[in-house]
Amino acid sequence: MKKIIHIIIIIIIIFCLIILHIYLNSLQNKILFINGLKKYTIIKKTKSINEVSYIDTENNKIINIKKDLIVKFNDSTNLLKFQLVYNYSNNLNNNSYKNIIINNEKNGHSSVITKLITGKSKAVHGPEDPRIIKFKNDILIIYNDTYINGQTRMFVYNMTTNKNILLKYNRNNLIEKNWSPFIYKDELYVSYFLNPHTILKIDLLDGNCTEIFSNPKIVYPYNIYGGTPSILIPELNMYFGMGHILIKDLKIKKKYYCIGYFFNAYPPFQLYKISKIFTFFERNDTKLLKLMFVEFPTQIQKIDNNLFISIGIDDNKSYLLKIDFNILINQIFN
Repeated sequence: MKKIIHIIIIIIIIFCLIILHIYLNSLQNKILFINGLKKYTIIKKTKSINEVSYIDTENNKIINIKKDLIVKFNDSTNLLKFQLVYNYSNNLNNNSYKNIIINNEKNGHSSVITKLITGKSKAVHGPEDPRIIKFKNDILIIYNDTYINGQTRMFVYNMTTNKNILLKYNRNNLIEKNWSPFIYKDELYVSYFLNPHTILKIDLLDGNCTEIFSNPKIVYPYNIYGGTPSILIPELNMYFGMGHILIKDLKIKKKYYCIGYFFNAYPPFQLYKISKIFTFFERNDTKLLKLMFVEFPTQIQKIDNNLFISIGIDDNKSYLLKIDFNILINQIFN
């Protein structure tokens, strides 16, 4: 009798899995995207979380920044701490990382240390998702980190002066992430929302952020979230950037897809056009037992007519890609 019950239970489980698979497939069929772009080159691949690379052409250096994990032990519990680490190199394969000097605890911010999954907290906090932007003669890293009472806030670290600044905005949400920076007339701005395109101006002396423009929303079927800095394309009189959309099937499967966008290169920086949804790498989003399908653009840089794009995959791999600007635009907008 017990064997029969076990067989029935197994049959029910298999049936439910089949139904779930069919349902997820039906959801996937509603999401049309370009599955795998063409004609790009993989410059570098690393096993890291959303590592970014920036080519400093003036000094002939390459800056790589990644999230690093430190494990600490004491008498009561195991602790995890994340920090950002970097290296300067003229060799893309150089892995001689050094600790970057980011210490939010000394600035009066909360510790980035949290308990392991065996403790009360199941999240591991700390600095993450860096973006690099050249501002005047300085190289800035814009990133998010855990703040007081577990809130997530944005920071700017100046690699030239070693100054670390908390960005203060009076309309902060509990979690702030994915601010997309750009430079206009030697001043620093960020796209706080992409659609509707909402612009904050950053004061690097005190970290105060002021909303200066909030544009009308344009018609687009998905919410879009920030990714890379936005770069000026002078011949188009536009800025170009890359972000992502997020889809969750049954609130379980997490899917990130890339998008590109243009906005006007003059105030109020109205969003002009959003691209088709796409991925650089081909993937099968209908795999039943895989719950994460993440492709997350974090950094973009234009040198001559080539784009150098940092992409994070599934929170465990990072790529630096090279693609001709016109080839990319023709693929995702036409």
